[in-house]
Amino acid sequence: MNTSAYFDGLWISRHEDMAQRLPVIFRATKAGDEGPYAGRVTAILPTLPSDPLGHELMCYGSGRHFTGTHQWYLHCTQRCPVERYMPLLAELCSIYPDADLCVEPRISLDHDFERFKAATRLRREMEARFDQACSAVREILERQGVGTPQLSSRGQLTA
Repeated sequence: MNTSAYFDGLWISRHEDMAQRLPVIFRATKAGDEGPYAGRVTAILPTLPSDPLGHELMCYGSGRHFTGTHQWYLHCTQRCPVERYMPLLAELCSIYPDADLCVEPRISLDHDFERFKAATRLRREMEARFDQACSAVREILERQGVGTPQLSSRGQLTA
């Protein structure tokens, strides 16, 4: 199972109906960097977790969401002028129509705290859904007379 896609879908399903303040930080790859990402503008959504622990940043650029780290943010990007990020801001407004997008200059500890809180809530919900799914599988197996599944020493499921 692709936990990242599941995690992202969980976040979106829990927040798509809520009008909320959503901070966004625009950064450009530093001019000295070479390669396919040189000068690329990225939107960082610092309060949205990109992993179940909330350590990584949710980013958007070039038509897709992706993960960024604090190291990347600090060492590989720089502030971006308004005229360079306006097309990306318009794109984000169409993706998050019910959110109040607030452009901010930098990541703060408050953003980190909000991201960790959101990741904790989502992790708990993922665990609860997993437990429900396991209970449902056990119930089905018991009705079929298979018994309770166990893991063998090689990690294989046995009845």
